[in-house]
Amino acid sequence: MTNIIVAFPKQDNARNIKKILMQNGHHVDAVCSTGAQVLQSAGELGGGIVVCGYRFVDMMYTELHEYLPVQFEMLLVASPANCGNRDVENLVCLATPLKVNELLDTVEMMEYTITRRRKKLKQIPKERTKEEQELINEAKALLMERNNLSEEEAHRYIQKRSMDNGTGLTETAQMIAADAAVLFFVIGNFVPVIQKRSAGMHTRANRKRRRQEDFVYQESKSACGLDLSMR
Repeated sequence: MTNIIVAFPKQDNARNIKKILMQNGHHVDAVCSTGAQVLQSAGELGGGIVVCGYRFVDMMYTELHEYLPVQFEMLLVASPANCGNRDVENLVCLATPLKVNELLDTVEMMEYTITRRRKKLKQIPKERTKEEQELINEAKALLMERNNLSEEEAHRYIQKRSMDNGTGLTETAQMIAADAAVLFFVIGNFVPVIQKRSAGMHTRANRKRRRQEDFVYQESKSACGLDLSMR
């Protein structure tokens, strides 16, 4: 849902517009009476729409528009003369007397524009830091060595796993490295156990063989003794 700030010098005007918007399913985050209050509220929000008047006690709408974070759009509500002579280009403006359906249609249009812009920004690949790129390269090198993949195949594998898990490439590379570390630890601790068990098996086998040899030796001695007595 898009954040909305309503700002007018007269609080009654601001409250009336807030009421109209909220009754029609919009969420109003703040109601302000000065430009400074608007800027403070905007700094606490991640973007949205400012529905405001032409003049405040501390600044004009032009100054407010200049100082607003770039993630915010302004909807100016002013007299027909002020709307026609506005000094800011590409600024959405509604002339007074304000009509409810025009206000709602305009706000919905601006919300749609903001949503589309956010989606496009998300599709733009984020520039990675040197550390993040090194982590991805390490994960690719690990896959190439362990699974006999080419660099392109390793990169495609990381991309596919990233999409399947809904994670970024950097986070996926971290998971691959962590999986490899766990496997190395398990194998490193498992091999000595196997060797120890193997050594124990050899020891038991040697003991059994020695007992068998002793038995045969004793039987041979007894047989030899019997033969001598018979002679």
